[in-house]
Amino acid sequence: MAKTRSKSMRARRAARRRKTAAAHRGGHRAPAAAYRAPAGSRADLEHQLRRARSRRTPPGRIKRALWWCMAAALLAGAATTGTFTASAAGWAGTPGTLTARECHQKSNGKGGHSTVCSGVFVSDDGHSTDPRASMVWHGGEAGDTVRVRTVAPGGYQQQGVDEVGLLVTLTGILALSGTVCAFTGLPGTGRDRLASHLPDRAFARYVNWQT
Repeated sequence: MAKTRSKSMRARRAARRRKTAAAHRGGHRAPAAAYRAPAGSRADLEHQLRRARSRRTPPGRIKRALWWCMAAALLAGAATTGTFTASAAGWAGTPGTLTARECHQKSNGKGGHSTVCSGVFVSDDGHSTDPRASMVWHGGEAGDTVRVRTVAPGGYQQQGVDEVGLLVTLTGILALSGTVCAFTGLPGTGRDRLASHLPDRAFARYVNWQT
């Protein structure tokens, strides 16, 4: 009886081995568990971004063109204020003095007024004079003299630390706004590709913005 039971057990084991071998030959394997990246990791953020990209509607060509036009205007403004900044810092333009002949108030279009003074500009080397020089001069009065430099687009810029600080701030705001507009006008895949090179914290904020 013991021999009969032993033969039965061996037969059952052999049957199980044959069944397992047949399943492997037929490609029937247990499905592997899907890998899930840790929440908040770079891989998880990239996965969230891919899911958001598949759901969102890409902006139309007209909308993208408007973003690019805004970017071009802002960056052009940044380039213009950059030239004034260089002159105010003493890095560009011809140095000299401007003596005000008369000053008057002029509306700046923002509900306020600016002081505009006109007079005579004389360069430091004496080789250049301009009897019709004019510029915005806050607090300027007739008969006052101030250090200025010529500006590439035309005109004059007062030299001084305060002027440099104000112009640097304005140039930075215009340049940053223009860069953001240009980035927004890119196709979705282009934005995501650029954003993938950001540091982890900045990339996480970008993903939150997109999702």
